[in-house]
Amino acid sequence: MDERHLHLRQNLLFFAVHLVVFFLLCLCLACHQGLGSRLLPAIWLVVSVVTYPVMYLLPGVLASFVGLSLFKPRVGGVLSLVLGVLWTSVCEFLLVLDLVVYLKFGYHLNGLVVNLMITPGGFEAMGLGAETIVPSAVGVFLAVAANVLLAVWVRRRRTGAFFEGTCLPRLGGVLALGGVLLFLGLLGGMLIFAYADFYSRRDVLAYNNTYPVTFSMRMRTFLRRLGCKEPSREDRIFKAGKDDAFMLNYPARPIRRRSPARKMNLLWLTAESLRYDHLNPETMPETWALAQRGLWAPQHYSGGHGTRPAMFSMFYGIYGTNWGAFLHARRPPLLFDWLEEDGYEFLVQTSARFTYPEFDQTIFASIPSECMREIRDKEPWRRDVIGMDRMVEFLQGRTPDSPPFFAFHFFESTHAPYTFDESQALRENYIPEINYATVSVKDAPGIFTRQVNAAHHVDRQIGRVLAALQANPAIAENTIVVVTGDHGEEFFEKGHLGHNSSFVEEQIRTPLVIFLPGEPPRKLLHRSHHTDIIPTLAPFFGVENTPWDYSVGKSLLGDQYDREYFIVCGWRLNTFVCPDFKYILPVEAGKKYYGRNVLLSGDRPGEEESELLQSHFQQFLQANQDMSRFVRQNKK
Repeated sequence: MDERHLHLRQNLLFFAVHLVVFFLLCLCLACHQGLGSRLLPAIWLVVSVVTYPVMYLLPGVLASFVGLSLFKPRVGGVLSLVLGVLWTSVCEFLLVLDLVVYLKFGYHLNGLVVNLMITPGGFEAMGLGAETIVPSAVGVFLAVAANVLLAVWVRRRRTGAFFEGTCLPRLGGVLALGGVLLFLGLLGGMLIFAYADFYSRRDVLAYNNTYPVTFSMRMRTFLRRLGCKEPSREDRIFKAGKDDAFMLNYPARPIRRRSPARKMNLLWLTAESLRYDHLNPETMPETWALAQRGLWAPQHYSGGHGTRPAMFSMFYGIYGTNWGAFLHARRPPLLFDWLEEDGYEFLVQTSARFTYPEFDQTIFASIPSECMREIRDKEPWRRDVIGMDRMVEFLQGRTPDSPPFFAFHFFESTHAPYTFDESQALRENYIPEINYATVSVKDAPGIFTRQVNAAHHVDRQIGRVLAALQANPAIAENTIVVVTGDHGEEFFEKGHLGHNSSFVEEQIRTPLVIFLPGEPPRKLLHRSHHTDIIPTLAPFFGVENTPWDYSVGKSLLGDQYDREYFIVCGWRLNTFVCPDFKYILPVEAGKKYYGRNVLLSGDRPGEEESELLQSHFQQFLQANQDMSRFVRQNKK
């Protein structure tokens, strides 16, 4: 046997071992998804488990063989194994990471995760500490070391006798047959998806999210030409558009505003990942007391299950689907136009970062840099204390002659890993630290208790600010106070940990308290939404327009307030929410969830999608218009 042929067989043995590893990883993803009760999705899943490991491994195999063929046998043999080690190590790392993320948080590695990794402050926003990073880094090192040792072992092994003694003497013929079978299997899986897409087979399309990379295709035009009858598609009312294809139409009509004689200060406090059920007399007594004196919305929903769309909807009063267009235009909310026109002073603080998400280029784009402060030293709970020290000092320095002010703080304590002053812990049965590499549902009670303690810590800081405000009655009587969270947080109640993974109640509900001087206390009996905050505040800043001119929300003070529906946005998914159900909209990434996109009350899976689309057609139509009402298509 010549040396090149020997290296070829050594490489095949190396990749054969890794093929088993890839197969096991794909099998884990497939088993998590389940075979379902129908034949067609089961066939696709079986075919994919066989073909996908090969497809994921194939680029490394081709690169390795090219390296072997371009150089002399000795150099090419070493280079081909090096390329093989690099590809398999990277792919296995990504597949394992994807598997862990998918099983725990409910989504694959995607643009959100990449954005977290490369944006300043994004990695920290994941809540990953040394207790997770260090063991994971050790695991990666050991895996790569094992990969290198395997390559060395294969390199030293004379595989000729092994292959000659098996029933596979003709390697070229075997590879050709395997390639044909692989192509047929992959094509068959894609045809199954094309068939399912054409006939709206939701039971099949739901499996499109099984793997981080799925091979699928459409054949609608071809099948129509063959005479196949396509079913009606009520979901066509929802249209997708690229951010760069739109220009702003914000506000929809010019704002009519008179500068009020009594200029109201605005104190706005937002806590990261603050669950709605933490607002109770035990966990957040200071905020609870404020709620009894102000406007309290116990059935309040965020504008997103992640910080970006949640904060966007909160300050702009429009849906997070418009984020990209506003980011491109660097357009801040109208609220800050009004405040700047009236000579307000600003204090804007965060215990996270203004760059992730890009709030320095959207929400706070017009705020002078000297008025913005990132608090980056120490643990998150200590950062929040430092931030409140400065805010208390700011409030104590106000006099009746001081200009009106806008003061904002973003609390980070309630974000994973949920930090707090342990000497002031409200409850003791919390998990000491969270290792995201091993965390599971059994850890849920201890993790939840961590956030209870973190929320209690945030509430104490809010109490400090409210006390400083009340100590200055001349300022307090002219100060609106907003306390809310950006979104909620799940602790495995519906299968996942954290947020950004689904639109269950735990992830999209958060407290809302607004104290409005002169307004009687009010507990809202209806559901409210982040987009309602700006319409509620606007009249206090002299705005005469109806909310429809600048927002998709409504004033919470209106006697006829009634939100029949609203949209909750994710990284690439948008969900229609009404009292009876939630519906993931079938645009862009939502098409991957087609067939699993209906949740009934209690977040129970629903099936009758067509009936919902028909019975709520007008609402869906209006929701589609609402999502694009403040942008217009750029046809240049």
